[in-house]
Amino acid sequence: MKQGLTPTRDAGLLAIAVFKLFKGVVLIALGLGAVRLLNPVTVHRLFYPGTVEEVIDQRSHRKRQIAGTAVIGTEGTGEDLADVMAALNMSPMLKGKS
Repeated sequence: MKQGLTPTRDAGLLAIAVFKLFKGVVLIALGLGAVRLLNPVTVHRLFYPGTVEEVIDQRSHRKRQIAGTAVIGTEGTGEDLADVMAALNMSPMLKGKS
């Protein structure tokens, strides 16, 4: 070992090594993330009929329909208003009482 080496140089080399290790780990993580984006993801929704899940699924489907048609600008028809009001008054508790 050379006589002229000081501890500050060793600390500098250690800092460089840690930085390069960190950089390598980050690049590997980014590469894995990019590969993951290339693979398609399939989502399946399963629920039992005649349960609360069915009511929730019907409501979410109906809300998607309303959201797609309710925001139509400033020219809404009476039918659209009635549709929105009917959706706001929907309740599983009131089912069959109307």
